[in-house]
Amino acid sequence: MKFRVPSRVSGMTALALGVSLCMSSLAGHAGNDDRVFNRIATFPVNLNTDIDAETVAEIVDVANKGKTRVYTDSQTGTLGFVDIRRPADPQALGAIDVGGEPTSVAVAGSFALVAVNTSPSYATPSGHLHIVDIRAMDIVATHALAGQPDSVAVSPDGRYAVVVIENERDEDLGNGDFAVVERDNQANTDARIKRVYRISVNGVDFRPEGAAFAGIGKTLVRDLLPDLKATNGMVLEKIESLAVTANGDLLFANDNDGVDDSSGETRLIRVPGMFR
Repeated sequence: MKFRVPSRVSGMTALALGVSLCMSSLAGHAGNDDRVFNRIATFPVNLNTDIDAETVAEIVDVANKGKTRVYTDSQTGTLGFVDIRRPADPQALGAIDVGGEPTSVAVAGSFALVAVNTSPSYATPSGHLHIVDIRAMDIVATHALAGQPDSVAVSPDGRYAVVVIENERDEDLGNGDFAVVERDNQANTDARIKRVYRISVNGVDFRPEGAAFAGIGKTLVRDLLPDLKATNGMVLEKIESLAVTANGDLLFANDNDGVDDSSGETRLIRVPGMFR
């Protein structure tokens, strides 16, 4: 059983929730509607690290037939172990370094699968999946991942593991600038407006809904009609999506839904270097 708590919650609180969730579920397994959570113990995460270290216990799972808790500590980059054979008196078993930010853990038999984010930047996401022998508290295998992992889960029969790759976006990328599509719904020779503009929200005075506000200026980045006509084919009517890659290339897709005797064709077009 696993659950996620916000990363701002302290490690101490997170492990307290973990123990109570486990025990209350066991106590109320009969299926009564009046079941409640009852915290029976708190485990200070610093007992597995250092009293002066900032800790963030985030993802937990249970192993060893309910006798051991494993948890990720993203702040210290460790996987922690707790003895809960006496649930009201959890004991520290130690923690191991996982070589990055652990984002998730799932138990498969006597092993823990730990997803670790090792991305040096948003533009170059990376990570790995550790296989940890829980009894030995030792990493026995490591598998490189093609991106930044967020979550890992094991199939009920224990034969498969699924890793979710997140690749977080840089919320500060572009310094408050946005790419916006402006288009008409016309095709072929009737098409007139297929453009990409840049707008900036820097310095914008955000106001409650319904309040008067000033307009935001826009700067033309690209008229897309020449790109759509470049193949001497049909200019499809709709630009359905827009994206900017890490190196500033513009990607856009268009579609016509197969209406008005059109083919329904979708095209993906790359325009290099538009947002460098």
